[in-house]
Amino acid sequence: MRRERLLKRWGVKRWQRQSRHHLLSKRTAAKWARWAVMWLLPMLLLPLAGCDDQESLGRVRGTITMDGKPLEQAVVQFTPLSASGSTSYGRTDDIGSFTMEFSRSQTGASLGANRVEIRTGNEIAAGDGDILAIPERVPARYNAESELTFDVHPGDNEANFELESDGQVVPMRDPEG
Repeated sequence: MRRERLLKRWGVKRWQRQSRHHLLSKRTAAKWARWAVMWLLPMLLLPLAGCDDQESLGRVRGTITMDGKPLEQAVVQFTPLSASGSTSYGRTDDIGSFTMEFSRSQTGASLGANRVEIRTGNEIAAGDGDILAIPERVPARYNAESELTFDVHPGDNEANFELESDGQVVPMRDPEG
């Protein structure tokens, strides 16, 4: 009887008085609902976040020759001329073939016009801590002062570049100064 008076004084309605377990289950349900919205929903939507990037890429493969011979171990860089998009990279194999990579898990390059740079110069750390410099063989008009562009379309693209060795080659800068 005392419980009934207290509940009445606190303004608890008759349907709310049935059991404390009933009130706890509503609270528990509310906590689970908040948890689902805060954690579960974003986790379910996370895989969809990358879908847009795949649609804005075109697969790019090709070959690079210099003076009619395959250009081995050259680094190819596609940089979008528009403000949107990111740079893609590729490396030629022994026969001058390359495939552009947008990231470690995605192949391709940003759609639209891209500035193309081709380099062979590189620095490699030797086992004894020294740095070995591989000299640049490609003229500056194909890298530092690149005149090359390529328009990437949705789907498969073939980008073949025939370079000529005449022209100024810009050596790599000295890392010590």
